[in-house]
Amino acid sequence: MLQKVITKQHEDIVSLVAAHTQVSKKNIFTFLDFTSFLSELLKLSANWSHLISIGAVIPEVAIAADRANLETKELLGKTPFSNKIDQFLIQLENINQPIYLSNPNRITGGNFSLKDINKIMNSFPDSLIIIDEYYFDFFGITANSLAKENNNVVVLRSFTSAFGIGSCDTGYAIASKKLIEQIEYLVGQKTISATIRKSILATIFNDEASRLYLKEINNESLRVATLLNKLGVQSRIVAGDFLLIRVKDPVSFGNFLIKYKIDIENLDGYPQMKKYMKYRIQSRLSNDKFLDVLNRMPSHFYTMSKKGLSAFSIRRSGENIIKSESHLGTNKTDFQNNNRIDANKMNSNKKVFLK
Repeated sequence: MLQKVITKQHEDIVSLVAAHTQVSKKNIFTFLDFTSFLSELLKLSANWSHLISIGAVIPEVAIAADRANLETKELLGKTPFSNKIDQFLIQLENINQPIYLSNPNRITGGNFSLKDINKIMNSFPDSLIIIDEYYFDFFGITANSLAKENNNVVVLRSFTSAFGIGSCDTGYAIASKKLIEQIEYLVGQKTISATIRKSILATIFNDEASRLYLKEINNESLRVATLLNKLGVQSRIVAGDFLLIRVKDPVSFGNFLIKYKIDIENLDGYPQMKKYMKYRIQSRLSNDKFLDVLNRMPSHFYTMSKKGLSAFSIRRSGENIIKSESHLGTNKTDFQNNNRIDANKMNSNKKVFLK
């Protein structure tokens, strides 16, 4: 059983998170690993059989659901970037299953307003609504207020996403006092290593470093996208630390970059993401290396036909970078195969979700 961080050291971290997010300590639960915690969260009811995802999910979410013996069902809009919530709600009937929403989406960057999330909550009062705010620092819209006041909403945050630390998957949940008490009872407690504690404290305290990192990512996203556009490469800026790139031949495009040790993720296997690649924005030096390699690449690897061209997409005004309130990918290089992951089933006892 996954356990929660304990002792005075844990209380220190919770107090800092509470001050940083302006919520009560009783509304916060910290976790050491996103996938493990989500898996435990999905065991709160013995009556659940599916995890309903609004939009595509990352492999970690599918694995977590599989460990909880739940089948993942992805609801899709008219496009992978659809932000009209009614396109998704119309696909749902009266259900009593957990609903997962990554806002912004970790694959497509698609996002929803607080009004949309409130509509989901009101439409399905008997479902647990899980809002993954991994990219909150890049986006700025949060469901904190809904999570604090409603027993069926939980917000998941990362300690390190605003610092580009992909190797550390620690984070925290924000929910009502009643739901947090239930999670504490069912999930349990666990000590935290000095190394992880140091990393968490460094991110919580370091608003200036976070601000500078977010500013760099914002500026580099625009610069790289502009240069890609000049090369004739389709790209889309999102509220996150990556760019979406659409190319004619993902396999050849990816393999060419691999020869020069440039990491990029092939999204071709995800729903509605045919011919899309995901490039993680890095330092200016690393991004320049990526652009230099593209200049050497045969243009027929990436130049779309006129029929496949679409307008160059810039971040919407509602997706501005704001001062960090909190702080929590892997690059894939297998371009020959579908990138979706089928996790091994892991049996576990299910609990009862209390309303």
